[in-house]
Amino acid sequence: MGELLDVHPQTVRYRMRNLETIFGEQLVDPESRFSTEAVLRAMQLRTRSDDAPL
Repeated sequence: MGELLDVHPQTVRYRMRNLETIFGEQLVDPESRFSTEAVLRAMQLRTRSDDAPL
């Protein structure tokens, strides 16, 4: 994962621990993960459409 993000592996571990602290069990709950991914994808699509020339 560190290679994909172009960061040190320890940085990935640090960030994952922070996410686990913030989101707790939501990270392992399939319904919560699905909802989170759906929202993030919608936000990404919205950002792309906002950047598109008129």
